[in-house]
Amino acid sequence: MKIFTSLAPHNLPRQQLAVHSWLRAGFIPYSLNIGEEIRLLEDSFRDVRFLEVHDEQTTIAYLGKAFVNIDAFFAHILRHGENEVCGIVNADIIIDPPFDLHDILIKEAAGGLVFGNRIDIHAPEERNGELFGLGFDYFFLDSNLAACYPASKFSMGKPFWDYWLPIVPLRKKLGQVKWLRTPIAFHQNHPTCWNREDYIFFCFEMAKSLQMADFAGATPGNRQAADAETLRRCSAAADKLLEEIRLSALSLSAAPAQSDFFTAKATP
Repeated sequence: MKIFTSLAPHNLPRQQLAVHSWLRAGFIPYSLNIGEEIRLLEDSFRDVRFLEVHDEQTTIAYLGKAFVNIDAFFAHILRHGENEVCGIVNADIIIDPPFDLHDILIKEAAGGLVFGNRIDIHAPEERNGELFGLGFDYFFLDSNLAACYPASKFSMGKPFWDYWLPIVPLRKKLGQVKWLRTPIAFHQNHPTCWNREDYIFFCFEMAKSLQMADFAGATPGNRQAADAETLRRCSAAADKLLEEIRLSALSLSAAPAQSDFFTAKATP
């Protein structure tokens, strides 16, 4: 089973730990990067298959930096996915499931999507940490589902893409969308570079994509001034989207009996 990510040419040790965990779990890692980044990364990630993207497949035109568009991930999943379940995972996420994840994903993501939260930890060997409940870090989808997403400006490493991935099939009623509650993903804490302008920009991109009534008449294609009122509106929109995902997605969790190891039910 293939995992698609976008490795960054910095903070290499954390990403190496993540990639090694994917390999141990039997996944085949692919990384989407511009050519310059591939040249910087390939010697440190010999087991990763790099796929080159070009500027038009990144955010460089509207952010000034080359974060890979989610559209590019979908294109490569359709090209390399071979009608199988594939993963989209943030590059510093350690995957360490307490069960055979492959068989579960093949069954539960067939025709749909399985996604989940990470556990934040202080050291890479820890497995008891704090659930990060405000976003999602891994997605395993039927590769055919990738064709059902509309074009967008969302990108890995920027806000709102992780809400958009489950929201689209939920609203379009495309297969079953399942929120995996059993911890399988772990993330070592590190300083973050949160950017108000990016948060607002991608909130408006979400509003455009989903035709959100709260943003009717806005100009979502432009960089918005990072004022307090706009930020408040975007935070409220994020809360609503997360609640919609919570209420609409099926909840997937470990069951005691091996014969029925996972059960899906409506999220309470």
